[in-house]
Formats: sequence, structure tokens, C-alpha cells
Amino acid sequence: MGPEQIEQMGAWVMGQYARSEEYLLRYSARLANQRGLEALDTSHWAVMKHRDIARVRKEALSEIAKLQKVNVATGKAVVASYGSGYMGDLGAFASLRTVATHPSMFFRTNAEAATRLAAETMRVMNGTHANILRSMEDGYRSVIADTVFHSTVGTMTRKQAMQAALNRWADMGISGFMDKAGRRWEISSYCEMASRTAMARAHVEGKLARITESGRSLVIVSDSPDECPLCRPWEGRILAVGDYHAAGLPKGVHVAGTLSEAIEDGLFHPNCTHDVNPYIAGLTLPMKQTQNPMGYQERQRQRELERNIRKWRRRESVAMTPESKARARAKADEWNERSASFHEQTGRRRMYDRERYMTGTPGTGGANLSLQPPVTPSTPGVPRVQVKYPMKGVYGDRERQLLDKWAANHGLSPTAYQNEVTKRLKEVTDKADIIVRYRDEATIEKILDSGRLKSQFETGTSSGINSPEIRTNVEQSLFGAEKNLPAADRPIYGMLYDESAAWHGQGYGKIMVKIDRGAVANRTTVTLGDSLAAGGGKEGQRVATAHMLNKPGAFAWVEAHKGYYHADNPYGDPLNWLKDAATDATESGVPLGLDHLTGQYAEVQMHGGVPVSLIKEIAFPYQPSPSLVSIMLKLGIKYIVGAF
Repeated sequence: MGPEQIEQMGAWVMGQYARSEEYLLRYSARLANQRGLEALDTSHWAVMKHRDIARVRKEALSEIAKLQKVNVATGKAVVASYGSGYMGDLGAFASLRTVATHPSMFFRTNAEAATRLAAETMRVMNGTHANILRSMEDGYRSVIADTVFHSTVGTMTRKQAMQAALNRWADMGISGFMDKAGRRWEISSYCEMASRTAMARAHVEGKLARITESGRSLVIVSDSPDECPLCRPWEGRILAVGDYHAAGLPKGVHVAGTLSEAIEDGLFHPNCTHDVNPYIAGLTLPMKQTQNPMGYQERQRQRELERNIRKWRRRESVAMTPESKARARAKADEWNERSASFHEQTGRRRMYDRERYMTGTPGTGGANLSLQPPVTPSTPGVPRVQVKYPMKGVYGDRERQLLDKWAANHGLSPTAYQNEVTKRLKEVTDKADIIVRYRDEATIEKILDSGRLKSQFETGTSSGINSPEIRTNVEQSLFGAEKNLPAADRPIYGMLYDESAAWHGQGYGKIMVKIDRGAVANRTTVTLGDSLAAGGGKEGQRVATAHMLNKPGAFAWVEAHKGYYHADNPYGDPLNWLKDAATDATESGVPLGLDHLTGQYAEVQMHGGVPVSLIKEIAFPYQPSPSLVSIMLKLGIKYIVGAF
């Protein structure tokens, strides 16, 4: 994870906390405005509102449970940041030949350090959750007290007094932390700062570990486009990682000090955007004219615009009247226009998560947090491979004719028909895990040692049909993959798994490797049945249509499956098949599962690479060997004996 990814991840963390904050304020405002705001006398109203504090606390605890998942994702990102720093980019580490670039090297020597940093980050972020509870309870009590005071002395009506109190609470936000200077942080801003700082620190520490292992002792500070006055003096400076003697330095090399001295002087402060790279005399080019004060000023202006957008969106969330809501929305729109103009003029990247948009209605389950982060941590040293082909085939005339006929049989348009099939399929496929089956421990050890799963094009082996020629033709037909596609860029095959399908695909092996579905779903396709089962993969012959896993459709079944693609056969109509499957499940009393959809396994094709960091768990039919257990423990991979 480089600086840009760290920036994205930090903005995502802020967005998740901000959405929860806005939701809780909206919920509290709605609660305070319920049940006799003007009808009851002041004392009875206040007693009733104080009873609602328990409801506020319960809702806050529900949001905290979601935010803990955000913190876990942040911890994983910290580990990935350490790993990306340790493994480095080829340009920065090209001359450090004494250090192995194998990903297993990272895990075996640095897992403890990376885990320590991740645990500390999660501890700090989880520590703010007590402040959420306290801030919500104190804020709600303050709204009640202010409303009672102003309405009693007659300076405002009860509704006016409450709106004013809610506005003050919204402007303050949910406080997460007060620093040594007495500055109170919004909880979203504090958690963003904590996560970004931890990821940047982990990246630097990983890089320093690699540098010192190589026997090097000098680094050069990067040039940041947004440097602040505090760390600007250190840009482009050469620093010693530890103590040094001037007499032992290469000729012509000036060392500005030690890294520790620079840190004490302000380098790598919270939210610092700087990095370090190894300095190698004669190879590393010196930096000149790195100062960019305008970048820092633009960054501060960007933060100001984001804060004001957040402020008025919070105001809108607690508005009790249409007039108050309209005014808050108009102010938010005004600041939004200023932000759009600013970003257009400066060309800076707009971080929408920082401006946040609350989703979720009070009383309906809370804020809809996007719990999948924008940056998927990858295995250190294994670059993420971009998908270099369309991933799914295009319908031909035959498919379109079938779809038209099936849709007409149900009185639906082709689009409505596809949507209905997708809806019913997702009832089953969305609940399924992704697994890859293997036959022996030796293969598992090779995978863990190499750092990623490999296809038959690389290994020359297969538990099924080992025919690269047939597979090449099928992949060209299904996914649009060119014949000369490099082996490492080809898809990895697996299958969907639920209890009903536990027996599916056992011929490929009884060791089951579960893959993190959330990390690969948006680049995974599915065919219900073996993609090689129809037509033998002859060149130019359609075998099926690969649908995206998140949106399976009517042509996910392969042709060889029960004569499926015969339009005149009522059982060949996917919607009829799905309705019959649901009926069978109901009559048998067995939950609707994958086995009802196809007599074969449901094959998935994962595109863009599968690093071992995406292995969630491995199931063995027996107790694995001590050596394999040791490797899995070092990589942090769980295992069980039995089925998932």
C-alpha cells in the first residue's frame, strides 16, 4: 500500500465513522422530537425524555459493533502497509540484492512487528468507542436540559429551544479525543488521523527493516507535494538510520542527522505524507527545489471545505422542521459547490468519503456502512494483477432468441426476466463460500510458499483435465481472454460451497481452501456446472456464458446440463427450474441450496490473481502435518479438521 492507497483507506475510515455519527445524531433528534413535544408540561416531558437515554445507548452500541469491523479492516491494512514497505518497489530496492524478495521472507521475519502495529492501531481506535457512548448520553442530556431551561424562562418555545440545542450538538459532533493542546477532535477525524498515521508508520517501519537487513544505513526523505512547514526542512535530506561517523561516510555524502533526530524535530508527525527510501551513493539522485508551500495551503483549504460540508450535513440530520432542513441543505449545497470549484481549479483529487453521505433511516437497522474497504490488502511482494480481458462472454443470436422466448412464456420483457432469474439465483449463491479443492499437503505447501494460487498453465498439473489447449479455447469463449495471455494472468478456478453441496467436486480433492469472497467477488465469474463439460472446448464453440458472481443470470448453466438450452423444453427454462428447485426444497424440508440448482458443482473463475493473504481458512479431512501447521500459523491462516 503506497501513499495514495493509504490516503484512500484513511478517507474510507473517516467516512464510516462519519456515517455512524450522522446516523446517531439523526436518531437522537427524531427521538427527542417524539411523543408530545408541545402537549406535555415541561417537567413531565423532561422525565419522559430522560427515559429515552437507554434507547440512545442501545443504538450507539449497535453502531459501535459495526465500527469494530471497520477497525479490523484497518488493522489488516496496517499489516499490508508494513509488508508493502518491506518488499518495496523495484525502483527503490533494485540494488538491495542481499535481501530475498520472496513473500514468505516477509512473513517469517516480520509478521510479529506488523501484527504489533496492527494491534496497537485497533486498540487506539477501539478506545474511542467509550467516548461515543459518553458523548451520545451527555449530548442527549444537554439537549434536554437546554430545552427545559429556555422554554421555562420563556425566551423560546420548546421546539425552538430544542432545535437550537440540537444545532449546537451537531456543530460539536461526537467527540472522540482531546489532545494535549486542548483541541477536541471529531471522532471521524481522529480515527482517520490514527489509521492514516499507523499505516504510514507501518510502511516506513517495514521499509527500514528491509534496509537494515540489507546492511544499509542511509535513507533519503521523499518529496511530498503537500509537505507542511514542520517537516519541509527534511525533504530530500539524507539521514542515518542509527549512529554514524562522518569519517565512514562515502565521499561527497552529507548526512543531515539521524532518523531519530528528524522524527523528534517533526518528521512523520500525525498525518505526515512523507516516506523514506534507501540512499545508495552514486545511484540515488539528489533532490532539488522540493518545496511546495501551495500544496500545503491547498490541502488545508480542502480540509476546510470538507469540514463545512460535514457541519451542514449534520445540521440537516437534526433538523426538526422543513424550514430548518431546507436551510441546512442549502448551506451544504453551497459549500459543495465551493468544493467542486476548488477541485476543478486545483486538479486535486476529491475525497467524497471525507464529505460523507449518511444512509439508513432511524429505527431501520442503523447506518449502512460500506464495510468493504476501497483498498484490498494484498500479499506483500505479490503485485495485484489487473484483469486483462472482459471476464464474460457476449450473448450470441441463439442466446438472445432463447431469452426472448423464455421471457414471453412468463409475460415478461427480456430484462425483467433476467432480473427475476438473478434475484432467485442470488438467494442461494450469495450465501455460498468460495473454495478451491486440493488433493495433498504438498500442493498446499507449494501454494503457501509461492505466495499465491496458480493455474495449470503455470504448474503443468491439474486435478481434472490437464489440457491447456482446451482451457485456452474455453477461456477465450467465456471471458474474451486472448490465446497469448501470460500464464500468470489467467483465472484461478474454484467452486461455490454450502452444506447442500459439501459433496460437490470431491474428485478434485478433499482439502478445501476457503477464499475471502468479499475481496474477490467483484472480479469473479460463475458457471453452474463444469465450464469444460460442454462441447469439449472446441475453438469458436460457445460452452456457456460466464456471469459475474454478484449478478448470475439465465445462461450460467452449461449446455451439457440436462439439455438445458432447449427452448421448447419447459425444464430448460431457467425460471421454471428455479421455481421447481424452491418447491423441492420446501417439500423436502431442506434449505434451498446449491445442490438444488445443479447436479454438478457451481464453478467460479477468479480473475486478477489470488494471493495467499485472501485465504480465510483451510479444511483438512485429517490432522495436517506439524510442518504445515507451523507454516499456516506463521501466515496467520486458520485451519480445521472436518468440513466448513
